[in-house]
Amino acid sequence: MISHPLPRLLAVVATVLTMALTAHPSAAAAVDPTEAPVSATTSAASGSAARTVGLVRAAAVSYRTVRQREKIPLSVRTVRTADLPRGVRRVARWGHPGLKVIVWRVKYEGAKPVAARKLRTNVVRRPQSRIVRVGTRVSSGPRCHGSYRGACVPIASDVDCAGGSGNGPAYVDGPVYVVGDDVYGLDSDGDGVACE
Repeated sequence: MISHPLPRLLAVVATVLTMALTAHPSAAAAVDPTEAPVSATTSAASGSAARTVGLVRAAAVSYRTVRQREKIPLSVRTVRTADLPRGVRRVARWGHPGLKVIVWRVKYEGAKPVAARKLRTNVVRRPQSRIVRVGTRVSSGPRCHGSYRGACVPIASDVDCAGGSGNGPAYVDGPVYVVGDDVYGLDSDGDGVACE
């Protein structure tokens, strides 16, 4: 029986390779594809990190005094008065807002503000309150003309003295004191007293 030559050939090749590697161990190291590149990469990365750390510098710290202007709002005070009809409002004094200056001490790191502390507040101008008059007078009965006192002279197209020769349509019993323009011509003799 004749044996096949292929198994013997493979055995010979394996023996030759083993002897070559045993005689020259540096050859095995030369074909290792990972060891040398990894070491080079690690060294390069370490050197880069060292250079980066060396470039970091602390920001310069400084302090500045800052003044902030701010308005002080005015208050509104109401005063009730019977000189005005109920619900009518009149401004008696407009007033004005005040002004204050706040002084701060600000800490900067480089150009960036990082902290602030209030030192003081100076009032430059004090506010003045606004005064508003609010009417409380309630009218009872007919409205009376403001040019006359002593009796209520109604507001109408025409008013005559009661019991006189006038034809109205409205009448008033005297005496009536003329304190303004005698719009109805009640004071015929001009002495300031009408419907006597």
